[in-house]
Amino acid sequence: MKMKCDRFFLRPCKILEKKVNLRNIISILTQNAGLKFISLSASLLIWIWVQTQHTEQDRIRSKVEYQLPKNLIFLNQPSQTIMVTLEAPKGVIRQLKDTELTANIDLSTHNTGPFEFSPKDIVNLPQSVKVVQFSPPTVNISLDERLTRTLKVEPNVSGEPLRGWKLLETHVIPKEVTVTGAKTVLSNMASVRTMGISLSKRSNSEMVSISLEKMHHSFSLAEKKPVQVEIILEEKTIEKEYKNIPIIMPDGWIATPNQTGIIIEGPLLKIEAIKNNKLKLVWKESKEEINTINQVELYDGEKLLSYSFQILQKSEFRKEPTP
Repeated sequence: MKMKCDRFFLRPCKILEKKVNLRNIISILTQNAGLKFISLSASLLIWIWVQTQHTEQDRIRSKVEYQLPKNLIFLNQPSQTIMVTLEAPKGVIRQLKDTELTANIDLSTHNTGPFEFSPKDIVNLPQSVKVVQFSPPTVNISLDERLTRTLKVEPNVSGEPLRGWKLLETHVIPKEVTVTGAKTVLSNMASVRTMGISLSKRSNSEMVSISLEKMHHSFSLAEKKPVQVEIILEEKTIEKEYKNIPIIMPDGWIATPNQTGIIIEGPLLKIEAIKNNKLKLVWKESKEEINTINQVELYDGEKLLSYSFQILQKSEFRKEPTP
């Protein structure tokens, strides 16, 4: 019933209207309560039946775990997962999607060839679940005898260092590693290599920490530690000829002829930096006890050079005549 409210009694009227509406709602809910309860119960029972009795099929991924004898190892790489088609009540299917299925494969009596999956391979499945199909239905198995060997480690070095430098030698730590793997592959190997080490842009010796190259999938190392490779570089040496090098004599001595050609041997970059017009040979006389020693030293300007050199034309050294 619609109430008419005077503006002076607006608030009390609104409260009264709410109470009337609430009574109407309660009346609607309680009217034919028994029939409504029966309808609700029937709906609930139908829902429960659908969840527990009505079956459906769905594809679910399962991981595969292989059980091998200790003396055998995989020569190939079998699948680690498969797709399994399951049939079960809708509620059970929903639960299975939230869990991880596992297929446990016993290979104690199967060494090679196709292995056919069986419903009993899927572990911990509820009794209400039916395994309909595997995809793929089989997995190819190839097992080999497990072998352990000690192999030499070889550094995999490539490229050239900066100009003026060369690779002298390399040292590997450790020199050998212990490897376990498939006998068919491992028995034919004498060594393993490190990952590639480039010498490009290098101009000094260095210790490099690096992994081994990727090996056959069946291989495993007794110790999984990086390999240390010591790279030892040295400067390249060259011989270079210089002509018309002046010979500087001490006072009272002369050289005939007073110029000569020489060949200098030393580090490439340093020898190439020497200018012909700054070179000079200085003849020196020194005394040790009673013996007189004459020697020729090579200078670049005022700097004494320690490089070995060869004089191409011999000169005669003698005292100047007294006037």
